[in-house]
Amino acid sequence: MSMELRNCPRCGALFAYTGKNLCGACLAEEDKEFETLRSFLKENPRASLEETSEATGVKPERILRFLRDGRIIAAQDAAWLQCERCGRPIIAGRFCPECAKRLRQELHLEGPGDRGNRGDQDRMHVADLIKKSKSQP
Repeated sequence: MSMELRNCPRCGALFAYTGKNLCGACLAEEDKEFETLRSFLKENPRASLEETSEATGVKPERILRFLRDGRIIAAQDAAWLQCERCGRPIIAGRFCPECAKRLRQELHLEGPGDRGNRGDQDRMHVADLIKKSKSQP
């Protein structure tokens, strides 16, 4: 098993990539920032992005990334993020619910009246694969 080495995009240190794109020290720092941010928002859910950044010491860009990644959710009336497709204010993620639904439909992940559950007929079942492999020489 080969180990993939990368440079940390935050500090430049060389580290063994394990699925997280940060070295251990920067990852620990980010987790600490996240906890500080989460605690602050729990006590001050209506704070603006600038107030939150100033009070916690977490850069606005990092706060927005936590929102886009879905790690935190902004208050309903906070316009910190906009849908990447239509520009409407959203509280987390990258797309508003309407655009997310349209994108799933365009990618054929769901039909117009469907909510993503395509039923058993479109799913691959292990039992079907076993039957096929036994019937083939």
